[in-house]
Amino acid sequence: MQTTAQTTAQTTAQTTGQTTADARITTQRLGFVDVLAEGWRHYARNFVPILLIILCVNIPITVVSALVSTPRVAGMAAGDLGASMRQGLVALLAGLVAYISVLAIARAVEDSVLGRVVSARQSLWHGLKRWPAALGSLFLLWLLLLAVLVPISIVSMLAFFVLSILFSASMGSEVAIVGLLLAMVGFFVVFAAIFVPAVAIMVYLGFYPYASSLRRQGPLAALRYSWNLVRGQALRVFGYQFGIGLLTGFVSLCVLMFAFAGGVLTAIAPDLAAPIRIVIVVAQLLGSIVGALFTVMTIVFFLNLDCLKHPAANVVPAVGFAAGADETPASSEGVQGATAE
Repeated sequence: MQTTAQTTAQTTAQTTGQTTADARITTQRLGFVDVLAEGWRHYARNFVPILLIILCVNIPITVVSALVSTPRVAGMAAGDLGASMRQGLVALLAGLVAYISVLAIARAVEDSVLGRVVSARQSLWHGLKRWPAALGSLFLLWLLLLAVLVPISIVSMLAFFVLSILFSASMGSEVAIVGLLLAMVGFFVVFAAIFVPAVAIMVYLGFYPYASSLRRQGPLAALRYSWNLVRGQALRVFGYQFGIGLLTGFVSLCVLMFAFAGGVLTAIAPDLAAPIRIVIVVAQLLGSIVGALFTVMTIVFFLNLDCLKHPAANVVPAVGFAAGADETPASSEGVQGATAE
């Protein structure tokens, strides 16, 4: 059965001329296959704007990364430590800059879902404006992970160390099997103590980029928005995100294998280093283009969750908003609805 809020949102969607598929995202609880299907539909419908966004953001950082990188397949010499640190810093900065494309794609997908005109230029400008706030949320998320995981890791490792000592002391005695079991239990305790909290934090706070981009939340408010959105349905969110993450991971693995093969060929045939790097750049761009599909699927899932939880704030005003406008009047009401629950 539909709730009163869902019925109201569906009536509004019908009277404002939304298509059936768009109304499904904003008024109906989507299953996992539905999220994939709707994500593919909006990705295909807006492929050109999404492609332009990716090219504008990713080409410069991919080229710079390829120029700075020095692939190795053997052990790095001591003199290469500085080069390795430089490559790591460039990779970190490239990842942070690439966030602009995620924020811009989120804007383009929401425009598509709500029947507005999708503009690559306006989406890019929107992503650039929301980038500092999203980076602030990411920094706070890193601090939270460190604050939670470092103490847990220290305590867990100490417990594992004590259990290992007990196992060593029991070697050669009739209680050796007990010591072995204690050591095995200690290993799994350490793994669970680190892995489970990290996954829980990412599940509850993982929607912060879209809260920052689409609901115009500040760094801390975006994390709260994501928490309130996931609360009460964390297992479902984890399952959906895990499924999409597997697909994303497969694409990333293919790109990494291609880059590694390029590094091997560069080491074997240094004269081919330049054309090999060009091929690697093209492969990374193709990986970004394909990976954007799974980003769109995640955005569709976020919009579905958010529109059902805050229909009055996110569906009704946004549908009638001016096509191509740069503001989304949903932030304040959305937070009030989220914090009130």
